[in-house]
Amino acid sequence: MDTLTQLLPAVLVIGLLAAAIWALKRASSGGFSLPVRGSSRRRLLEPLDRLNLSPQHSLHIVGIEGRRILIVVHPSGCSVVDSAALPRGCAEAAELTDAGVRR
Repeated sequence: MDTLTQLLPAVLVIGLLAAAIWALKRASSGGFSLPVRGSSRRRLLEPLDRLNLSPQHSLHIVGIEGRRILIVVHPSGCSVVDSAALPRGCAEAAELTDAGVRR
């Protein structure tokens, strides 16, 4: 009986810790956000395209305020390679793709 009274609170605390960790992981991945349909809010930053060169190297094209930026991601960080004006209609086409990213 004595070991049961000591074991029960320990199991309860471990269960609460596991539930808290699960909730924090879910919240950090965007699991608690509500989907908004037909939102008229325009995104400031839009991922337009991505090309994986290797497991640690990739190219990303990002649209921001009417400009197109080419970013290289590598193990040491990332670098901006080029920036150009976004062609007319490119932002609208990116909105039609799934989340703006073609895979």
